[in-house]
Amino acid sequence: MAIPAWTRYFRRIGRGVRAKLLHLQVTFHGNDISRVTNFKKSNMNPVLLIQGFGSTRRCFHILEKRLRNDGYDVFTIRIGGWFGTMNTRGVSDVAADILKKLESLRDRFKFGKVAVIGHSKGGIIGRYMVTCLGGNKHVHTLITLGSPHKGHRPASLLRFTPVGLLSKGIRQLRPKSKVIRRMRDTPIPKSVYTVSIGSENDQIVPVQQTEITLHKGMEHIVNIRIKGHRHTDYLVKQQIYNIIKEHLSVGEKARKSP
Repeated sequence: MAIPAWTRYFRRIGRGVRAKLLHLQVTFHGNDISRVTNFKKSNMNPVLLIQGFGSTRRCFHILEKRLRNDGYDVFTIRIGGWFGTMNTRGVSDVAADILKKLESLRDRFKFGKVAVIGHSKGGIIGRYMVTCLGGNKHVHTLITLGSPHKGHRPASLLRFTPVGLLSKGIRQLRPKSKVIRRMRDTPIPKSVYTVSIGSENDQIVPVQQTEITLHKGMEHIVNIRIKGHRHTDYLVKQQIYNIIKEHLSVGEKARKSP
């Protein structure tokens, strides 16, 4: 028997609410995390996670656990913002701070290049770091989840609100901002395997805005469209994790190939 349309509709609503509640639960659990990454171990397989606007490092709780279970050495970096946690600072400022910390960690512990996974604004921070600040020296793979590579149109309106006036990060996500234009006009280095994952059901960042404009010779960049997932689902859904894991493996193999 076919399921009535209204039943399917309310089921989708219910799944969306549950996903949002889970995201809020882990996000507002706090910015403090358990420091379990041993940077002194040999043969590290490091993955740096960068959260999106308004999120804390705890939003990665489920994704981090899955990555660790699969043998990755996961870490995050405190990047500040409102209340010292919410990643509301400018994209360029946060990218520079993360790069400085990453350089310091690699210099101290002598581990290899890292993979970067960024959710929403976090993916834009990661791309700006490897594209515009020379972070490609430290990164072999960049995976972005629901990140507005073409800019976020609502940010153009939000910049006139108290949130936009107080957050440089909002203003820099506008499609015509200097950050977005510079990032768009600067090629992603071929040494960085780059994957952008976007969902046709993402109600925060439309899938078209997540796609990186491709030209000839950009075989190291992949755009992936998925269906049925919302903006917070990137952090919790097993189907999306399977895609992340697959492309982490591809990036690692590309790094090791001559």
